[in-house]
Amino acid sequence: MLAMKAEWTVDDRALWDRLAKQAPWQQQWSYGAAVEAIGGRILRVAVRDGRRVLALAQFTARSLGPLAHGALAARGPVFTDPDAPRAEIYRLIRRSAPLPWPRLVILSPEAGPDEAQTLAAAGLRRIMTGPAAALLDIADETALRAGMDQKWRNRLNAAERSNALRVTLDDAPSAAALAAVAEREARQARARGYLGLPKALPAAWAAAAGRRALLLARAQSAGETVAEMLFVRHGAGAFYHLGWVDAAGRDAGAHPLMLWRAAAALRKLGVARLDLGTVDTRRAPGLARFKLGAGATPLSLVGSWT
Repeated sequence: MLAMKAEWTVDDRALWDRLAKQAPWQQQWSYGAAVEAIGGRILRVAVRDGRRVLALAQFTARSLGPLAHGALAARGPVFTDPDAPRAEIYRLIRRSAPLPWPRLVILSPEAGPDEAQTLAAAGLRRIMTGPAAALLDIADETALRAGMDQKWRNRLNAAERSNALRVTLDDAPSAAALAAVAEREARQARARGYLGLPKALPAAWAAAAGRRALLLARAQSAGETVAEMLFVRHGAGAFYHLGWVDAAGRDAGAHPLMLWRAAAALRKLGVARLDLGTVDTRRAPGLARFKLGAGATPLSLVGSWT
């Protein structure tokens, strides 16, 4: 029988980075450091059996009103041992979380619907159904192009032939460039009525993980910037963080061309899978069509449990 222990005073970043190399962005140590840098609170736990690490989880914590406390492990926990007793680990993490009562400890693992049985066996209940994550395999250029929807591929072909756009890729964007793209995306979010991420997060991520952990794609037409896309590199993967486009960029097919060029650059850096974020066909049908049209595979997630 395993003598498991939840260690909530994790300070070994090197170990975390090594074990979480394949983990989603939200479970990377640098993500937590970036959130802390902009005023957030982070909790980290390692579940051990003696010296062996079975699982890791990184939570963002916040107050829920004047009395309650909450913590969310987005896309976590991360299991580092394939034979780890998952139900027992879910139960141990929830029970041992260092939050005063009343509290809400939420686990939202990167796992498919089949994981619901294990979470329920651990005594957890689902409080939110899972979204679908759009995962794009960029390892093979020929396969990537062949996997695109025909209309999406036609737009890419037209953008490549027209020479109307000049696309540049910056693998070490400056603080000023990060602030500018975050501000333009925030303006777009306000205009379209969706909730964007904190504007300070890209610069905080660069400070925590290094400027070369970001890739900024920019499209210009007639000397004017018409679209940008910002990608986060983490471990062995990459994540599409934010972007914006104006009418001229949209008409010229800026985002398909930028995504294609960025995928090639990330491939050269050893990235095989690009996470395009969630797919929401009800609230953001256009963005969903863009992600799926690029050839991304939707991965239905098991949801949020407490």
